[in-house]
Amino acid sequence: MTETRVHEVKVAAGAEEVYRLLADLANWPWIFRSFVHAEVIGQADGFERCGMWTTSDERVEQWVAMRRTDAAALRIDFRPEEPAPPLTLMERSWVVVPLSPQESLVRLEHRYEVEGNDAESLIATTGVIDAIADAETEALRTAAELEPERRVVVNDQVTIGGDTASVHAVLHDVTAWPELLPHVVRADALQDEKGLQLVEIDTREADGSLLRMRTARVALPEHLIAYKQLVLPPIGSSHTVRWRLEPTRGGVAVTSEQTVVLSPAAVDVAAVTAFVRRELSAKVRLILDRAKEVVEAS
Repeated sequence: MTETRVHEVKVAAGAEEVYRLLADLANWPWIFRSFVHAEVIGQADGFERCGMWTTSDERVEQWVAMRRTDAAALRIDFRPEEPAPPLTLMERSWVVVPLSPQESLVRLEHRYEVEGNDAESLIATTGVIDAIADAETEALRTAAELEPERRVVVNDQVTIGGDTASVHAVLHDVTAWPELLPHVVRADALQDEKGLQLVEIDTREADGSLLRMRTARVALPEHLIAYKQLVLPPIGSSHTVRWRLEPTRGGVAVTSEQTVVLSPAAVDVAAVTAFVRRELSAKVRLILDRAKEVVEAS
């Protein structure tokens, strides 16, 4: 028997704007708490195959969703390529309904079945669906209503004389960073398997204090490393990073894109933005410049 759950939220933003936020998977890590990375990885039977990398803060997981977008209907349909037991069916649809030029209604629909219609499994599954749907609809509302200046994007680029495999290896092997980077005191991989990492890093700050970070990381062979900071300072509500590696005539261009969403605690937005840009750019350049030295010396 197919069960149905519908969750709705009103959003103070135009329907097309909300739909565009959802349709672009690059937005998902800064919108949704559990997502580290998401991208289209192929096509099958009229659907896009989307790689989804998520974290529970204790592990990083990877799965594939089949997605179909309909911009005219402002609708996006998803289903997992392989439903996780006890589910035998799971379909999700995001539907955006225009209410006015500046307001819309977002509806998140679930259709699902559990093996054998087991009552206990059904109750537990419904509880999980409700919790996730409530969190995701609220996260989408917050993102759509976010003041543009509270989303800060910091870009840096370094060209390294070497091949993508060598550069990727240095950036991926975070446990070796204490030997390479003077400010990194400790780097422990709590999970390190098939490109999925959960890492704790202690760094020595300019004032001599220690800063502990917990990071969920995804490494795709030779072309991308994406990560998400799981412990944030009061001024931030999200901090995600993508390093893209592209072969060039001079070696490998490493492009870093960091996205920070400022929290309500960041009262002086201009001052906090300047601080964030300065600090994050300086810290990522320490890593990328050192990677350049290591690869070019090998």
